[in-house]
Amino acid sequence: MNELRESILRSNMDIAGNPDNLKREYDANSGCREFNMAKPLTLASYSYLNGLVRSFLTIIFLISFTDHTNASDSYFQILKNDIDSTMTDASNFGSFILNFPLNPGLKLAGATASSLIAMSADESVRDIFRRNHSQTAANYLNFTNNFGEIKYSAIYSFALYGTGFVFKYEPLRRIGRKTAEALALSGSTVMILKFIMGRARPFNNLGAFHYTPFNIKDQYESYPSGHSAVAFTIASVLSNEVNNIYFSALIYPLAASTMVSRMYKDYHWLSDVMLGASIGYFYGWLIDNSSNLKTQYGISNLNINPTLNGISLSYQF
Repeated sequence: MNELRESILRSNMDIAGNPDNLKREYDANSGCREFNMAKPLTLASYSYLNGLVRSFLTIIFLISFTDHTNASDSYFQILKNDIDSTMTDASNFGSFILNFPLNPGLKLAGATASSLIAMSADESVRDIFRRNHSQTAANYLNFTNNFGEIKYSAIYSFALYGTGFVFKYEPLRRIGRKTAEALALSGSTVMILKFIMGRARPFNNLGAFHYTPFNIKDQYESYPSGHSAVAFTIASVLSNEVNNIYFSALIYPLAASTMVSRMYKDYHWLSDVMLGASIGYFYGWLIDNSSNLKTQYGISNLNINPTLNGISLSYQF
């Protein structure tokens, strides 16, 4: 076991450009579990959190000078309206899945097929990343890696909703609510696929086609990439909500950098991040356009409504 650990460590010494910046963690059962570049990651994490704090302080300041729609509504009424909106989104999503229109279905199938085709290039792309490392790239990609962290994304969505709730500002509540809904869907889809596929992560050095299906160990949860799904879920929701080409030109490259960071850190293959990004984009688009799905695609109506005894379901043919 010790020889295996030393072999894996030696084969990845070039990851941070400087072996002193490389940190790996092992356990007796799984061998190599994960690595990170401790100092750059810490600095990047603090910078990211500080950026979030400054962003929300700016939002709160701007909201204090904004004319709020339905600001006279009570907090109870606002919460009730938002719960109703969530139930409506769930109804629209259920109707979409039950009918699954051809056009978006073909696009999703095409994205999945592309990721499968990309598997043939996984080893070559990994070799390219392993030969090209620098401290500057490590610092930047550690920052963009955090954009795909579910814990930061959860804080982001709930903070947006909470700020909009306190200040009775519907646009912020809507973005926070839709982001949380889309993240729940993309995250659950990714976790199910990871469990079913059981693909070995690159740092295991087992090759791009090593699978251990129905495995819950982290080193066999490579396909698809959760970070890429999270990053593109957020980018998709924000891009649709802001509806500004310049904003989209900023947010999508940031999400794409998250894909690059996962390959750079040797946690994912090219095909992993491609499928993860497609899943994130699909659910972000689906949730943000949920109110238009029934009319746009002429799908049947599934109704989900809260009741005193729970939730009622009805389907209209």
